[in-house]
Amino acid sequence: MDAGASGALVGYLLHSHALASAQLTAMAGRKIKGWSDGEYPLSA
Repeated sequence: MDAGASGALVGYLLHSHALASAQLTAMAGRKIKGWSDGEYPLSA
């Protein structure tokens, strides 16, 4: 694999990791907001 291809691969992996992290953060944020709004029981 040449340097350009490996650079593109690393960029792609970092990009998808960042997207996955953002989605997880958004989901966790919604859950926590739901708890504080009384939407979910705290034991869930």
